[in-house]
Amino acid sequence: MLIKERYMMLNLVKLTEIKEYSQHWRSQEKHYALREVLINPAFVVMVVEDPDFKERLIDFDLWPDGLHQKSIFTKVYLSNGSQNSSHHIYVIGNLEVVGTKLSVN
Repeated sequence: MLIKERYMMLNLVKLTEIKEYSQHWRSQEKHYALREVLINPAFVVMVVEDPDFKERLIDFDLWPDGLHQKSIFTKVYLSNGSQNSSHHIYVIGNLEVVGTKLSVN
């Protein structure tokens, strides 16, 4: 309960990330899994729906277990605090849903 209250005070938003994992650190074999993440909307630089990511998962047989086939993915670019540096994560949901969740009231 304390964790939930704390992230709500910080305006953190809970999203479901689709994360790439390698079987071994030197392996080329990859798989994807789902995990919940908390994001500070103040560090979101850009949000873009990415249908190509879904196609790559299907084409290379990397679809995560338990994920509905009609799922839509959105790429969220996050600033790491440096002026010209960011990275991205893929989350589940269309642009409208993810954008709405990231809107700070």
